[in-house]
Amino acid sequence: MLHSFSGINIIALRCVLPEFTVPAEQQLQYDGLTNQDPEQVLKLYGFKRCHQLPPPDTFTDMMIPAIREFLQQENLLPQDIDGLISVTQSPNYLAPSNSFFYHHALGFSHDCVCLDLYSTCSGLFNALLTALSLITSGANRRILIIVGESFRFNILTQFNEQERLLSDGGGMLIVEAADNTPSHPITLDFSIFSEYAPCSTNKIFSLREPSLGLISSSFSRIADTDYRQNLKADSSTEPCSNNSSQRMMLFKATRVAQKQILMSLQRLLQHHHLKLSDLGCGVMYQPLKSVLEQLNIALNQAVHSHLKAQQQHDQDPSSHVTDQWSCFDQERPDFFPFVAEDIGHLYSASQIVSLSSATDRLPDCTTKPIFLSAFGAGMSISSALVSLAQTHIYPPFIYQQQ
Repeated sequence: MLHSFSGINIIALRCVLPEFTVPAEQQLQYDGLTNQDPEQVLKLYGFKRCHQLPPPDTFTDMMIPAIREFLQQENLLPQDIDGLISVTQSPNYLAPSNSFFYHHALGFSHDCVCLDLYSTCSGLFNALLTALSLITSGANRRILIIVGESFRFNILTQFNEQERLLSDGGGMLIVEAADNTPSHPITLDFSIFSEYAPCSTNKIFSLREPSLGLISSSFSRIADTDYRQNLKADSSTEPCSNNSSQRMMLFKATRVAQKQILMSLQRLLQHHHLKLSDLGCGVMYQPLKSVLEQLNIALNQAVHSHLKAQQQHDQDPSSHVTDQWSCFDQERPDFFPFVAEDIGHLYSASQIVSLSSATDRLPDCTTKPIFLSAFGAGMSISSALVSLAQTHIYPPFIYQQQ
């Protein structure tokens, strides 16, 4: 499903990372949850270190000074922002939620709308869809989007073995209505494949199957009486991992996702009458080295398929050759570059962190339209075609504990 928005600019973006870092190999040894060879895991992931936010500071503690400086860099007052969207799957606050604490700490106006989205892989795209829709409708003029995670003391009742070396970090961007300034349309593409939901086993802060320790801290309700009385203490001290059927489903889901990402790229190019050679690069959510390598291989196989179909058509114009990848006109061996070796495994902030921390390593990311994409839990495929030619991209804000 395509959604295209004109007359709106992404005026600025910046990522936020905690100063504290941990060598990747040391973290793998510390977590003790893998039977895999650490060297093989490091090779697949490509990370050398990950960023972690030590207690007692929280994600909102880290983001508040970064947002304050970000607004100052753009010569904006908090009162100049009329919409605030917070996206996280690890909120510090549930009711009221993170956005209200940003609003209070930074002094946004009483007319500023506060929205909170609980989202992982599609977080940035869901926030963009919400923000762009509000601006297009005339309800808002300038919206601040804040995305990211901090996994300190998160409750994990089930562990996905694909998730390693998680990093704390965030990102922020500002979108606003363009004042008669020519702007490249921002186009979003969404696809949902919910049949793969059972393979997503990272149950974080989930009370569907609570332990005795969790249930004792919940609200007391008469309806829960029998459940509480029959609940036995959980002798397990570690979250359970994927079973074999979940691993197989996860493998299938990943293969499906790779093809769907390329199909999304094809749809976006067709929509804008562009070719692959017109784009700068692709910036992915969860930028694991092995995933990006596989995507680059799949992309260039699709390019070869198109070139072969084109050659057959040129030789025999009357032939009906199926060309699924008609916009893939040029080999791009590193269209999805890996730039996260010093960052770690991020969630919804992945794309902003990559853009902010490695602009010089992302080909033509500020001179040509770029492709942003994510796939993950559920399973959802979310993509966008955007231009950052008029966007101020700031280097990372490194948060230091006081």
